[in-house]
Amino acid sequence: MHEYAAAVSAELRAERGAQELTFAQLAARTGMYATTLIRYFKGERDIPVTPFTHMCMALGVEPAEIMRRAMVRVEREAQQRDGGQ
Repeated sequence: MHEYAAAVSAELRAERGAQELTFAQLAARTGMYATTLIRYFKGERDIPVTPFTHMCMALGVEPAEIMRRAMVRVEREAQQRDGGQ
């Protein structure tokens, strides 16, 4: 999985965790299967735009905000790998 896709999954996991939502609850909000959501959140599958948007809406966060957080995560991890340069 590409580092940006992995970062998006990580940010969605963080948001779901912060809201203490189960996958069953998120599935009910999105109309998606819980097993599909789990695969997306684990990073086992890339997330297409439409499901990504539905997940963000169900979490009450703008897709652009998740993308922004993911970019920050990737940049932070790159700096850590490069020794903080």
